Amino acid sequence: MFYYPYEQSFLQRLNGKISKSPTLEHMVSNLHLPEFLSKLCIESSNIILDDLKHISNETVYYFCPTEPLPFVTPDFMEQANKLCKTNNNHFYIVHNNLLDDLENYYGTFSHIHFINNMILNVGRAYVESLQYIKMDKTYDFDKAYINLNNKGRYNRYLLIDEIYKHGLESHGYISWDSKQSTEDLLHYSIDYKLQYFNGKRIQLDNNINYLDESINSRGLINICSEVQEYWFYVKNISEKTMYALMTEKPFVVIGGQNNNTVYKDYGFEIYDELFDYTFDANDSLEQRIKGVVQNLKYISQQDYNKLYNSVRDKTIHNKKQFLQLVQKQLEYSKDLISLLSKDSDHPDMIKHKGYYNGVIQLLEN
Repeated sequence: MFYYPYEQSFLQRLNGKISKSPTLEHMVSNLHLPEFLSKLCIESSNIILDDLKHISNETVYYFCPTEPLPFVTPDFMEQANKLCKTNNNHFYIVHNNLLDDLENYYGTFSHIHFINNMILNVGRAYVESLQYIKMDKTYDFDKAYINLNNKGRYNRYLLIDEIYKHGLESHGYISWDSKQSTEDLLHYSIDYKLQYFNGKRIQLDNNINYLDESINSRGLINICSEVQEYWFYVKNISEKTMYALMTEKPFVVIGGQNNNTVYKDYGFEIYDELFDYTFDANDSLEQRIKGVVQNLKYISQQDYNKLYNSVRDKTIHNKKQFLQLVQKQLEYSKDLISLLSKDSDHPDMIKHKGYYNGVIQLLEN
């Protein structure tokens, strides 16, 4: 058994020696990723391919981070499958993606496999948010929205600028921690010049990622910034959206085209009472963000608690639907569950086991 846990596998081996290439140009121009990060993603794929040349008769697991990294390109898949076939390896990509099956985008490979499960991400969301998962709490809202922004992302820059442009910052709870330089390789600045927001750090409860219950219970809408696009139209659910679902909160997604209305295809109910979703079909990220902010302008002038009561049945339904999908994923992920159980004492698996246990606790509650 050979593991690629994301944090400890190849980040230490990166040196940034990647030259210009069509792949790099696509990532920088189309995905709005900084050049240095794009180079790291491409280099990581090269490291894995080099390792696969020297591994034989093994089952290789790669644990993706919270969101699928764009190094898993069609070209990488073709090369990795060829190497694994030659050396009798099977390469498993364990990714945390609820709404899409990546095989629909990459095709079927004889020696490359996807484990489409999001139990690790759900477990992380549960373990790290126990303090404010809704357990018969009564909400009393005094702000229109909550918007968490940790690491710099292109859609987050666009959103916060648009919020400040319309003077809506006082109507929400916002966090911001975009640094120009840091030791965190994934905590990078964005090539976007802020026009309305001064870029200074905004801090909530000394924690940029997670809010305590006193804040969660006071912001009506959770604005969730998700991946806008990678190599395919990915509709991912990260911990930010999971928090909203688990705490019975209405939410709006800043992500890919149709990333809000697509939830209907998976048994969720959308919040027509709160939002005009016309913006969701626009193929421009900039226009979708403007549409979200226009919705916020309307909501900011309403009675927040009255609005919540109008959608409360939907928030309860969506939490139940989310848990049903989690349960379904557990059934589909028997191989991973077996792996977590068999190798639970492996240093690279300990934290994954903790996340899995978090899912079990969530379902029991």
